[in-house]
Amino acid sequence: MTLLLLLERFWALNAYIFSMTPRNFSHWDNICILTGLGVVKHGFLSWKNRPWLCLIVIAPAVQVLPWPVVYLNRWVKLKGNSI
Repeated sequence: MTLLLLLERFWALNAYIFSMTPRNFSHWDNICILTGLGVVKHGFLSWKNRPWLCLIVIAPAVQVLPWPVVYLNRWVKLKGNSI
């Protein structure tokens, strides 16, 4: 197992812990940190390993942090309609 896959497991564990925190705690700070680290980590993972492995690893990440994907989807639809 590569170091990047171990970092992926550590990232997923942190994401699950952040998702279980109380609702009065600001989730957006955690989401920004996890998304920033996740983009870099998934880029290196797809560069060092196969892109298919990266897609398999991204699937649980989207289940834990769906809101960045929802906002990205809305932004792409908005940009697509303005062309």
